[in-house]
Amino acid sequence: MTADPATSPDVDDTGAAEFDRPSPRVVRLAAAILDFTVVAVVVLVIQLAWTKAGARPGSARVPTTGSNWLSLAVLIGYPVVSVGRTGQTLGKRLLSLKVLRLDGRSVGWCRSIVRFLVAYAPLLAGPLLASVDKGAVRTLLEYAQVGLVAIVYLPILLDDSRRGLHDRVAGTQVRCRVPPLIRAAEQLQREPRG
Repeated sequence: MTADPATSPDVDDTGAAEFDRPSPRVVRLAAAILDFTVVAVVVLVIQLAWTKAGARPGSARVPTTGSNWLSLAVLIGYPVVSVGRTGQTLGKRLLSLKVLRLDGRSVGWCRSIVRFLVAYAPLLAGPLLASVDKGAVRTLLEYAQVGLVAIVYLPILLDDSRRGLHDRVAGTQVRCRVPPLIRAAEQLQREPRG
């Protein structure tokens, strides 16, 4: 039995794949770790390649402004473009997760940007922390940064729908595709025996 994409909130725009369950917490964490690793490796390669290419014999200072801007573009572009375009980053795709609107349609660019801004808000405190000397104000900002992380991500652990603050603000959800064998077994259990 296939679901009608026009009436089912759990089917993506194409109707090709059903993402009908909230993402398991562990799977969502694994996808986040995979995505972090992808971004970290790409940024590391950019930084190393740029530094090596910009190094001059006898030069003590290597210009890195371009590499920093390119790295920033990767840090922002990877999640925003991936989720805005397909609803899946590489980690989510590998683990059968997809970011969808609450009505099951594609996220789109605006929601993807809002989701990113709220999700990465705790990191925005980093440059502010770097500019503050050690002391009570810096300690307070460090606690505030940790508090922001908890406010954004703790709902994923506590809520049955597993929506973090970034999902709530953007009106999105991370859903999981149930493997065909499990889906078939569940359907057999629901059918009356006779």
